Amino acid sequence: MVPGLALRDFRGRVIVKPLAPPAYRGIHSITRRRGEGCNPKIKAVQEQLARSGSRDAGEVDIGFPGRP
Repeated sequence: MVPGLALRDFRGRVIVKPLAPPAYRGIHSITRRRGEGCNPKIKAVQEQLARSGSRDAGEVDIGFPGRP
């Protein structure tokens, strides 16, 4: 799990609250140092955060890979 990022399981989906860009950069640097960037689930969350980085509010529903 990415440190400082709240993930909630809701009906089989992951809800990611987007972070402000400075917070995302801090999390990204921590996960790279710890090698967590190699974990496919962590990488999927990071990619979603990168896509939604311009939004400072709201929630993004990314779902689980392989589930409808």
